[in-house]
Amino acid sequence: MQGYFDPPLFELSLAEQQVDLADTPYFYNDNGTPTYVKTLPDNAHIISEDALADSSSETVLFGNEYFISKIANVKDNPPYGIETEFSFDDQNLQYESLWVTQEIANAFGMYLVDKKQAIKVSSSINQLSQVQYQYGAFAGHWSPYLNIGNELLTYISMDLEHHDFPHIFASTDETSP
Repeated sequence: MQGYFDPPLFELSLAEQQVDLADTPYFYNDNGTPTYVKTLPDNAHIISEDALADSSSETVLFGNEYFISKIANVKDNPPYGIETEFSFDDQNLQYESLWVTQEIANAFGMYLVDKKQAIKVSSSINQLSQVQYQYGAFAGHWSPYLNIGNELLTYISMDLEHHDFPHIFASTDETSP
């Protein structure tokens, strides 16, 4: 008989593969399976660079408005640009749960790649990693970026603020967007 509880799942790396953009320059959503391919299937719709550039939307408003009391830190983070850290003092920031739609993704400066859509990936780095993760129920209350070990937070950690390098996020859940 086991004398302790299993630890809660925060984040589990299920599979990792190396991606060589010189050989497979297209990211393709193959009916919910993220793939990198050399050439696209005939039924694929490639998203134009203009559509990607226009994916940032300042017209979508939702959630709560907060006062930024000061800029806590600014640093140049080549080749990705300027990284700015804001201070909200003692305000309690709240994020509502959102179904990911194109409009919501655009509000965060992202583009949602739907099934049978593709983008051509341009990067000064040709060797990338594609990692499939599984997240547990407490994943939002834990942060690998704050150096707190496995301590749970009393708030949801917004991890997009720590992603200071290009990402492609792909949901492979068949029942949720």
